[in-house]
Amino acid sequence: MTSKRPNFLIVMVDQLNGTLFPDGPADFLHAPHLKALAASSARFKNNYTASPLCAPGRAAFMSGQLPSRTEVYDNAAEFAS
Repeated sequence: MTSKRPNFLIVMVDQLNGTLFPDGPADFLHAPHLKALAASSARFKNNYTASPLCAPGRAAFMSGQLPSRTEVYDNAAEFAS
């Protein structure tokens, strides 16, 4: 029996900025699998984060709450769900 629910894959990486993805991974970036994934995926061009730091941004993404609510203010903080 196949599920009618959609499948989602969320890729979150450090140090990979938008200049590498004008219409997919940039030509100078050798990433054939990433290029194939980007070509067959829905991508969002205008995204925002609750924090410019990694850990607070991820905690906000996972919880749907601002860093002031999760109390994850820096990269040394732990996210206690």
